[in-house]
Amino acid sequence: MSPDFRILGRITVLEEGREIPIGAPRLRTLLAALLVNANQTVSAAELIQWLWDGEPPTQPLRALHTAVSRLRGLIGPGLGLRHQAGGYRLEVPAGSLDLCRFRLLIETGTTDALTEAVRLWRGEPLTGAHDSAVVRDRRAVLQEEWLRAAEQLVDARLALREYAELVPELTSLTRRYPLRERFWAQLMLALQSSSRQAEALAAYEELAALLRDELGIDPGEEIRRLHLAVLNGAVEAPWQVHRQLPADIGDFVGRQDEVRAIVAHLTEAAVPVITISGPPGVGKTALAVRVAHLLKDSYPDGQWFLREADAAPLADKRVLILLDDAVDSDQVRRLLPGSRNSAVLATSRNELALDGAFGTTLAVLGLDEAVELLRAVIGADRADQEPQATADLAALCGCLPLALRIAAGHLALRPGEPIAAYADHLRASSNRLLALAVLGDHDAAVEAAWTPW
Repeated sequence: MSPDFRILGRITVLEEGREIPIGAPRLRTLLAALLVNANQTVSAAELIQWLWDGEPPTQPLRALHTAVSRLRGLIGPGLGLRHQAGGYRLEVPAGSLDLCRFRLLIETGTTDALTEAVRLWRGEPLTGAHDSAVVRDRRAVLQEEWLRAAEQLVDARLALREYAELVPELTSLTRRYPLRERFWAQLMLALQSSSRQAEALAAYEELAALLRDELGIDPGEEIRRLHLAVLNGAVEAPWQVHRQLPADIGDFVGRQDEVRAIVAHLTEAAVPVITISGPPGVGKTALAVRVAHLLKDSYPDGQWFLREADAAPLADKRVLILLDDAVDSDQVRRLLPGSRNSAVLATSRNELALDGAFGTTLAVLGLDEAVELLRAVIGADRADQEPQATADLAALCGCLPLALRIAAGHLALRPGEPIAAYADHLRASSNRLLALAVLGDHDAAVEAAWTPW
């Protein structure tokens, strides 16, 4: 198991919750340089610059090698630190480094994800490294990433009309970052939308005076336009582009006819509404997510992933709405856009009757497709070594995608277990549902998808 690395604050390494002490500032600096460039080769020259800030020792390469050896000794031989092409490369799984988690959450773009991303920061990044020019420069870059994420989160919360809650937070942010005009603009929006016009205007005057005194410049064009809108009482919260789609499934197999038909309908139809029905576990959500990712560039104003429906006044926005596990047709109707600019993808266990909608009902995979799914998850080489056992396992899972993924996940976690042995275990089990539910609480889902085998 990889250690948990943290650089968004004090440089810290945790192993099973226990902090590994790295006392020497030079070793913390070396680790910081490798983690900031995680999974990339960092040249020896760049690492020397990080460690000695333009004043290297007489034999810098030998000193660098010594520092790397000491770091390996502290963290352990399992550290994925390799010498490569004139430098060093630290292999770090995305979930093991707070900076990687932060960037993945920002890419997700939902309000919850942005909130979690901003909270990952525990202070000034790279704390504990040498106070060198290269560290200061990289720290400034990372700090800018946090500021942009904070601005993006505030925009999302403004779109949710959290005006009163945001006022004290934005007041604090404008005090901490007084030259950051975006925070002042957001504060003005929150104040104006809380019926505090006079305070919104006062905030603008405070910013204008600050910029004149500190930099000898006037506020930028964007905030000047906002100031005029506040004066005229014509302020609206900005449209927030939400990108909420779950990650696409890399090992998606089959359903090519359905994908082509749905894409064609959403591209050409006068009523861009799709319904995908079928029993639980048959792959409705996976199909909808695959199509949504294929078309997301056609809907630049947002891609929403919903599990509950509410009215969606979209005006002229181009938004793709994916409603997962709809209960009935009425739930979908509340989301239907007023024009073809936006589209709706709805999955349901029940067949949905909607005028003008394109509907498709999914069955289980064919045996060949089920085998292909197992090969994609557990590895083609392993599956091809036991082709009959792989086909037997697919049949034992009823070619149901959910059951197939649970079985494949079991085998992926146990690379030494023969496929035939696992298939025999399932075949002999008195409760095949429980035997499949090995990766978490999947038994209820499989049972709902498939009545007793």
